Amino acid sequence: MPDEIKPAPYSSTSTPEARSKKILEYHLDDYFVKGETKIDDKVPNVDGVLELVDEGRYPIGKFQVQVKTIQLGPTGIAKHQCEKSFLAYCRTANLPVFLIVVDHATQSVFWLHVNRKVADTFLQKLKGETISVPFPPENVIALNNPTYLTQWRTIIESHGRAVHQADEYADRLATLELLESKLHTPANLPQAILKSVYRFVDELNFVWDRLFPAVKAAHYLDFWKIGIGVVTLNHEYARFILYPVRLNTVQTLVKTLSAEEFAVYDDEFSKWSFSNWLMTATTSPDNLLTRYKSYALHLVEDDVIKTIDQTDFKVDDEFLAHEYLIDFIDTHSEYLAITRHSAAYDLASLEYRLRYVFPMLEGHAQGWAENVRESTRDVGQYINMSEANWQKAIEAAEQQVRDEIVAPVEVVMTASDFDMDLIYYFIDLLRATGKPMAVRQYKIWTPRLKNRDPRDWTLEEKQTLLANYQLHRENFSRIYAKYLQEHFPLLMHDLALSPNEAGPFLATFSFSKNEWSYVACHYYLRGESPGQAMSFYHMAGVQELNDVPHPIKVNTTLSLMGEQYAVRGYKVHHLKYILAPAPTYELIRRTVLGKLKDYFKKHATW
Repeated sequence: MPDEIKPAPYSSTSTPEARSKKILEYHLDDYFVKGETKIDDKVPNVDGVLELVDEGRYPIGKFQVQVKTIQLGPTGIAKHQCEKSFLAYCRTANLPVFLIVVDHATQSVFWLHVNRKVADTFLQKLKGETISVPFPPENVIALNNPTYLTQWRTIIESHGRAVHQADEYADRLATLELLESKLHTPANLPQAILKSVYRFVDELNFVWDRLFPAVKAAHYLDFWKIGIGVVTLNHEYARFILYPVRLNTVQTLVKTLSAEEFAVYDDEFSKWSFSNWLMTATTSPDNLLTRYKSYALHLVEDDVIKTIDQTDFKVDDEFLAHEYLIDFIDTHSEYLAITRHSAAYDLASLEYRLRYVFPMLEGHAQGWAENVRESTRDVGQYINMSEANWQKAIEAAEQQVRDEIVAPVEVVMTASDFDMDLIYYFIDLLRATGKPMAVRQYKIWTPRLKNRDPRDWTLEEKQTLLANYQLHRENFSRIYAKYLQEHFPLLMHDLALSPNEAGPFLATFSFSKNEWSYVACHYYLRGESPGQAMSFYHMAGVQELNDVPHPIKVNTTLSLMGEQYAVRGYKVHHLKYILAPAPTYELIRRTVLGKLKDYFKKHATW
């Protein structure tokens, strides 16, 4: 064999990677971490699968590792030039992926959990094929520092819970699929009965699809219709099961189910539940055959009322966007470190702090348990430091964001009294229409106004209440109509404001002598000229609210601004909501729920 023929050489990276592997294995606690990493194993993206075990050596879960060699710079912060393909792999990996870097000179080992969110963060910033990824200094793997084991366990168990939730979804889907296999074509149902059942099912789907589409969208994203499995339908009673029909599924909506199979589901699914998907019922046959319209409404009533009471649905309205954002900032100005009661606020700055700066600050905060890797933090929490120190902490977090540091705890900001999805929606809405600022609409309330007896308010404070109430009422009818049009279009007539509620009126204010709540007495007016409109509010003086007397009598004539108006009637409105965060949503919920309850009382009884 000629001397010049030589065997293939090892890769130029094999030697340093092998050394990195040995350093890593030296620092890993082999009692709790099982398995080994491989060099030049031809498997892309990862160098091996390891398994974490507990003190009894029972498996906790598996995870993947990618080991890289680095050189620590003068800052001491570990960084690795990460490839796009690796980040793309981490987004969809079935196991947790840990990127581990080793510095030979210092024998230091650092780790980073690259989950979907972390991968997406760097992929969005990526301009070429690689990007510099920094490692939190506290993410150290060392023999004398077993903290990483606790953190890894939390991550692996959290991943397992996520898989379990997916398994729960799969279990519900399996339950549904099993039910579908037990359903039969309704060959034994008389044609007249079958026609009536179809009529009921069509009505039930009409209620969900057309009357309450916003409520259905909140619960049934993966389904398109509700089907029925009829067990018994005679002159004594009807027994059946309702179930969702998946998208892209071709099947009839009326089936039959044996009594034996029905018994399997009856105890668990006897009440309608969005999470369970199924509902069993035993009722009068007339509810399906003749009173099907009212019965269909009855079946959805509780869930509709509960969902609307707990949900602020999005409304495309700039006034509402300004109101919601300004109230959010005023309520949480201390935490946001924004000057309260300013005329306007920069939206880009607000969003940047909520999405990046505060999660970074809170992710590095003291007090997290060692096993916490993901959490939420409410902007309404108490700040245990001075204003100056809080501002310094925010500035430090801003620098960490610029340095692309990854916080040890992944935090999502929340607000107990506001919907963060709505905050971001309204920011996007205003910026999309060329509005870079959230602008104050209402006059500023006097400090601590909400906590004082209105009888002690100054005239200026009472006039502020009046002006804000006037502005709110001038915009409410439009916003309320948009709300109905966008979410409940077929119920606009039933849920609409009455002429008295939406028309011109004179508002006088009275204050209770027994409690600090206050009311507006609306005197509804009718102009003498056809089509005459008026938007006029007048404070007739502050009076104690008694049971009967009011300063203006019904069926009298008023002369206002040179025009004659007849007083049609009055209604007392309690105004405490006007001082609540986002008063428009507060009044929308109150109004819609009141009208919906009347609607169900009228149409869902038998």
